[in-house]
Amino acid sequence: MLVISHFTAYAQQMITISQNTGKTRSISTLNDKAGVVFVANSNDMVITTNIDKDPQSPKAIKDGSQYRYEFVIDISGSDRRIFTVSKYGTTNRQKTDKIRLIRNKQLYFTIDQAENGIDLKIDPNGNMGWIKGKGEEKGHALIEFDSKIKLNIDCPNLKHTLRSGRSVAGTYLDSLIFDANQFVALAQKEARFSEEKENAEKRMNKEAETMDDATYKALKEEIIPSLTDSLNDISSKLADILKIEVSGDKTNKIVLDYNDIKTMKPMGFLRYKVLILNETIIKEETFEELLGIARKRYQEYPQHTDFNFYDGAMTAYKEAMGHKDCPDAMRPALQVEYDSIISMRKWVGFYERASKLAQNAEKNSKEEYKYLGVELKVLNQLLRYHPEITGLNTIRDNVKSQIDKNPNSVQKVKRQRVQGKVSYADESESRPFSSLRVYASPQEKIDRKLCDQIGVVNSDGTYSVLIPDHYSFIYVTGEKRAHYIGDGTEHLDIIIR
Repeated sequence: MLVISHFTAYAQQMITISQNTGKTRSISTLNDKAGVVFVANSNDMVITTNIDKDPQSPKAIKDGSQYRYEFVIDISGSDRRIFTVSKYGTTNRQKTDKIRLIRNKQLYFTIDQAENGIDLKIDPNGNMGWIKGKGEEKGHALIEFDSKIKLNIDCPNLKHTLRSGRSVAGTYLDSLIFDANQFVALAQKEARFSEEKENAEKRMNKEAETMDDATYKALKEEIIPSLTDSLNDISSKLADILKIEVSGDKTNKIVLDYNDIKTMKPMGFLRYKVLILNETIIKEETFEELLGIARKRYQEYPQHTDFNFYDGAMTAYKEAMGHKDCPDAMRPALQVEYDSIISMRKWVGFYERASKLAQNAEKNSKEEYKYLGVELKVLNQLLRYHPEITGLNTIRDNVKSQIDKNPNSVQKVKRQRVQGKVSYADESESRPFSSLRVYASPQEKIDRKLCDQIGVVNSDGTYSVLIPDHYSFIYVTGEKRAHYIGDGTEHLDIIIR
């Protein structure tokens, strides 16, 4: 069975079209035309081709418990067709790939319609890095699926381990664990061929007028086509290895976009939320049930320092407040509790990210020392805003102990001073230098919540600052990226672009 339809993780697809090559048959009465038959369980399918002169929307023919839709197509002009299948009176629609029709033969396709629809959405709050304890080795990567319904996950060509359980919010949580190294080399090869092809095309277009004919012909007719064929071949192999199909009971099937997966590295983490497009397959909870779940999470939060718990609590409150039976009189109190959960979720998320960076750094390295400092800073902020969370003081003491044991903690007896001058790339967008501030950052990407102000810019554009421990970057007001400060950096002029 050859599946013709290709899904992505971002579109609702309620119709699947599959070709059964075993049922292709020769028919002499076609008189050098091509035949195509689609078989479905209903008589309300509308099927068309991409060629206007072809017969369109054939009438359904009863065939036992199913219905047949038959085409006889003249292929003297072209033997390639794209078919569009839709269900009458709905927006459900699906297209095939370009199909090669065969003279005097009838191709056979089946149409499957999902009773219930699902879609997948990448959860941006779930992509913070590896979740400790999910995998056995550092080479592994993890894809999680968070769903209200049980899922079937099929990836026949990817060596993997599949674990199923429940999240703290009570939803189904499927963990797909695999060794990312099994496709890294192929992904790198694809990227290299893509870059070579792009460079060759740019060269041909840019130097067309000055390039000699032989070189131009070689690029156009040999080099670029060869690179294109190699790239397509590698992409096809990669897509085949990374084919991950997700479905539920009587739902549509979704094949994940392999471009989201091929960039995953060892210890990488990706989470998908499963969206239910037809809620009839799920029992609807009452407001009282949802409120009970939310309030239980709120009572338990002082015992938790894991992001997933607060993520589940946030979802529980959103569902309770969004229920049609939520009393207006209760909304203000629920909003206060919800806001508190959101605050804790944010800071616990920062802590987990900092903790993972420190854990993944080489033991006793400068990098570990830096990230332990970031972890300590976040813990101090978390204790400042939410001292009621038990266990934080113990965690902070442990981080302090690791910092003290790191051999780099005694190297900076005297802090490093950096000075320089600030200027603007575009003077028309400049502001007074005296209004600018200098900040220290633990990373190049600026996250204000992890940064500290360490100085100001003088009215003549000069500045002089001391670099705190655990920080390796600085930036000034208005910049989008921070500047790296090495051990020997003493002078750094900054241009605001």
